[in-house]
Amino acid sequence: MTGLEKFFFTVGILVTSVGTVFLLFYIIAVFGMVLAQKNRRPPLPRLVLFLLRSYRGMLTPLAKLILGDEHGAEHAAISIINRIDSSRYFKIAPTDKIVVLPQCLRSVECKAKTDAYKGIECVVCGKCVVGRLKKEFPNLRVFITPGGTFAKRIVLTEKPKAVLGVACAVELYEGMVLCYSRQIAVQGLELLRTGCVETAVNEKNLFEIVRGDKGTDV
Repeated sequence: MTGLEKFFFTVGILVTSVGTVFLLFYIIAVFGMVLAQKNRRPPLPRLVLFLLRSYRGMLTPLAKLILGDEHGAEHAAISIINRIDSSRYFKIAPTDKIVVLPQCLRSVECKAKTDAYKGIECVVCGKCVVGRLKKEFPNLRVFITPGGTFAKRIVLTEKPKAVLGVACAVELYEGMVLCYSRQIAVQGLELLRTGCVETAVNEKNLFEIVRGDKGTDV
């Protein structure tokens, strides 16, 4: 075998090896996505989470095909982070936690005004889940944000030890990954109904999480 042949042989081996590892990791990511979607704990959850983040774009069409939901990777990552951080989250004192809610949960009759730094300032009128939450937990630090970018800024500005977030799959995923990467204990609850106006969340579950009765992975 000539020197040139040896070179191409070595390159071929390397390419094949890298391709095999890439395919193996992709299969692990798909397997983990399916398990998490079914609320089952995948093996090596931190590795699966890393792979879900790495292969997120590639998993979107497959998730739509096999799960009927293009946000399968986001749902799975949210479930896994909830499992990983659950124990640590519930050990943190309420005074060191914040709750971040989307403005779309408000009633269309909401009269609250928006503060440039703190977000929408709820007047506790009781017409939506936000007001009911603040009424039952008056000492809870709740932030109602007009968007994902604003929510991230609140987390970085307030510097809490723990965050409970409510949002649609994509924005919740991005916010939870931000907290996870910064070692901020986080729990996330997806909206039951998405949209821009009067969306919905599992209110019973939200209140139980705030009270510390149970985690989000139910």
